[in-house]
Amino acid sequence: MFHLIFDSYWDICLLKESPENTPYSVSRLVLSGFFLALLIMTEWNVTSFNSSDDMANTALISCCLIGSDVIYTYLVLSFKGLATRFVQVLTSLFIINIIIHILVVPLLLIAPYLSQVHSRNPLFLFLGIIYLFLNLGLSVWQFVITANIYKFALNVTMIQALLTTFGLVAVNILTVSLLQ
Repeated sequence: MFHLIFDSYWDICLLKESPENTPYSVSRLVLSGFFLALLIMTEWNVTSFNSSDDMANTALISCCLIGSDVIYTYLVLSFKGLATRFVQVLTSLFIINIIIHILVVPLLLIAPYLSQVHSRNPLFLFLGIIYLFLNLGLSVWQFVITANIYKFALNVTMIQALLTTFGLVAVNILTVSLLQ
């Protein structure tokens, strides 16, 4: 059963499906939001260079990020009169973010080693360049997937979906910057 669920969201990541073809499940929405918040907290604690950061602040920021996704998506869907799609769209956004975050974990684990080595060694310089391109590629992929989800959910053109996705990114950046 998990394989079938994962396949439907993986097809969204590959831009083959839209959120309307995913199951309507409030429990899946809540669980995916909770798991995404835990994943964000774990990644921030792993990559934190300042050991004085406390877990409560990280938990607050990750929960506020999830909350900003919820509020922004609901407002955008309500503005278009499509609030009935909220659960499927938000679940799709959460699960594709989980997939991308899981793919980022190996990059997060090797980042400290790449930053500490001497950059004149050609092998490490090459690995650093590959690291940067993989990071950039995953970020662009996540952005395109999110835009594709909004495109189908809002019945808009890709340009409008890209602008909507830029709005989501801006809200998330403002949320993090206000809480730090």
